[in-house]
Amino acid sequence: MNSLCSLKILSLAAAIGLGCGAPAYAQSGQSKPVTAQEINLGASQYGPMKQSQGGQYNVDPALNAYVKRIGLKLARASEFPNLPYDFTVINNGEMNAWALPGGKIAINRGLLAELSDEAQLASVLAHEISHVTKRHSARMQKKAQGASLLGALIGIGVGLKAPQYQDLAMQGFSVAAYGAQASYSRDYELQADSAGMKMMAASGYDPAAAVELQEIFLQQSQNRRSNALSQLFA
Repeated sequence: MNSLCSLKILSLAAAIGLGCGAPAYAQSGQSKPVTAQEINLGASQYGPMKQSQGGQYNVDPALNAYVKRIGLKLARASEFPNLPYDFTVINNGEMNAWALPGGKIAINRGLLAELSDEAQLASVLAHEISHVTKRHSARMQKKAQGASLLGALIGIGVGLKAPQYQDLAMQGFSVAAYGAQASYSRDYELQADSAGMKMMAASGYDPAAAVELQEIFLQQSQNRRSNALSQLFA
């Protein structure tokens, strides 16, 4: 969705390993199939992730049912319609949405409050579904693992020659690695935008709502102050 969405996917993926087991729910001529191990991974992390973000929004069960209905409608038009998708509203005031491998997707009540119509909601959910079908979390996890290993090797090397600079070297590498991963994630965001808009059109929604959604994020970002690191990689 936005850079925050990408970073949350990246953070989750960096903390856990994604397997390379037998493909699941393959469709000929389309994206590389989501694997059974990714599906199991997403399912196992879904509960803890929801809880850590504020828990499910249970004040209005009808709202959760509505979001789920729209999400499943879009999923049927996705590359992999038979994944075990689930959609939930999180009791969190931040403007964010996230996706786990295998089709577990959440949207914060804070983002829902900023949306004007169903097409804008469809834009959010289609974007997150596309992150799942394009296997972005799995790919970013591999990159994060490689960056972590390289960073550790650099830290060890500096520590052997100049122990007093080991922490500084590790911090510097972390900033550089963060920048590389953020740049990499922008490509994925564009892929998710493109696939999501096609999904919207196939489901009967006006893809122009995706542009409206970006305008909402732009307006909100202009109204909020960010720290220097966030501005550097914005």
